[in-house]
Amino acid sequence: MALYRAVRDASRILPEKSRSIVGSCLLGEACKQAQRLRVTCWCDELRISIDVPSVVHEGGQFAIPANLLRAFLHGAGPEKVELRRESMQNKQRIRITCGKGRFDLDEQSLDELPDSENEDQLDSLTPLSVNVSWLKGSLIMLHRAIAWMPQDPEWERGVLIDIHDEAGEFVAMSRNQLAVTHRPAPGVEKLRAMIPTKTVGVLVDTPLSNRGTDQAAVRMGNTAMLISVGPMEIYSKLLKVEHYPDWAPRLLPKEANPPIHLDRKALLGVIGRMCVAASLTRGWRYSGYDAGPMEFRPAALGPAVCALETNSITFECRVHNQIQSVETISGQYDGAAIKGIYSVWQLRRVLDTMRTQSVSLQVAEEMGPCVISSNEAPDFQCVLSPIWSS
Repeated sequence: MALYRAVRDASRILPEKSRSIVGSCLLGEACKQAQRLRVTCWCDELRISIDVPSVVHEGGQFAIPANLLRAFLHGAGPEKVELRRESMQNKQRIRITCGKGRFDLDEQSLDELPDSENEDQLDSLTPLSVNVSWLKGSLIMLHRAIAWMPQDPEWERGVLIDIHDEAGEFVAMSRNQLAVTHRPAPGVEKLRAMIPTKTVGVLVDTPLSNRGTDQAAVRMGNTAMLISVGPMEIYSKLLKVEHYPDWAPRLLPKEANPPIHLDRKALLGVIGRMCVAASLTRGWRYSGYDAGPMEFRPAALGPAVCALETNSITFECRVHNQIQSVETISGQYDGAAIKGIYSVWQLRRVLDTMRTQSVSLQVAEEMGPCVISSNEAPDFQCVLSPIWSS
């Protein structure tokens, strides 16, 4: 079962369908001296390696299809598994035996697999020791947020880690949306790096807490990072942060207009009905505040007017200046009467991401950005830019 779990977790980064050896194969490295088998998979510039304690009689390397090995091991059950290299019909094969079952897999060429010697050598760097739960907790909300952020070929999506004086911010950003998780970072004075979206998904979805330790050793280089958790290694290239815009001014100051506190499910119901009405506006062209080069870009976003008044907020959807839907929801609010126009589709996706009982909406100024947060998850904020009729 240990081998199956290692193959399952390492191969989760592989695409479902791939004709290339790199995109479909698993590399096995048997070390006689250490008595362990290391399984490794690659995807783009991401690698996962996991060591499995084994009885090794002869060391060596082999590459075989990961999905076939995973399927066989899944059905093998708790019995011991033996892997042996055999020569059959001028081919090298790996014979996998489990109990009375036997399975032969043709070896693939090792020449097409990446060479770990070409990776950035990070072993000499002093590792940062971080708690596994802290790492996953810092990324999970942003992982959900990235899923609904629009893709842009000019914008490399990922999570920016920005830590200064043991105070950390984890940031996901698109051209008109921003999500931030605030977390204390004890022992870390300064760190700025950008993790690719796929690597974020691997760190969130891969089980890390069952590796015999609750600490992860993180080594950050200029262009790559290496995370070690017990017998597992995750190596990933990093994105450049030089082009990443300053995100801090997008957050509202503490003395800004107070937020309105609402029941999330009730608000989600209103937004869902607004989405039906907003679907009629797809022919309209709207511009959203661009967080990159700071310009307005046309985009059909499904607009709705949000009007904040004492202890209530009203959503109004218009089509060609004719009101299609109006709904008011009660909440705690004692600020000024104020309006803004936002995408109801983006609002719905943010509310789906939050998964809390209550949420807070904060608009600092007329037609300004909207900050969405919750007292139940005070370390997470999402900022939606207003949209304007072009």
